[in-house]
Amino acid sequence: MEEALADGPYLSGNAYSIAECAVIPYLLRLELLRLNALWDREPCIADWWRRVRSRDSTQTPIFARTTEADWAPFKNLQSNPWPKVQELLSAASTRSDLAVSVDGWPVRHADTEC
Repeated sequence: MEEALADGPYLSGNAYSIAECAVIPYLLRLELLRLNALWDREPCIADWWRRVRSRDSTQTPIFARTTEADWAPFKNLQSNPWPKVQELLSAASTRSDLAVSVDGWPVRHADTEC
């Protein structure tokens, strides 16, 4: 995303597109899980997320319609999930069908079925 956003304000260049619509739910879920540190150090992504979040086209269908009951499961999560994330990644790296990539996320070996 950082590379794509270096070429323009949106994922596909100069205009808001279906690419944004596809990515918004993923970033929102990561944010709700308090994993936004994944992009906090990526200035283009952080800026994009601030801009996209504030758009009426995001606010109205997502935030304005989301109830307290919808937000409730995320309210009591750990304030710092990273120790648990690291623990899970370490456990995954010991599995023979997974490898940990350079950036620390588990990836499946090519010969493993999904």
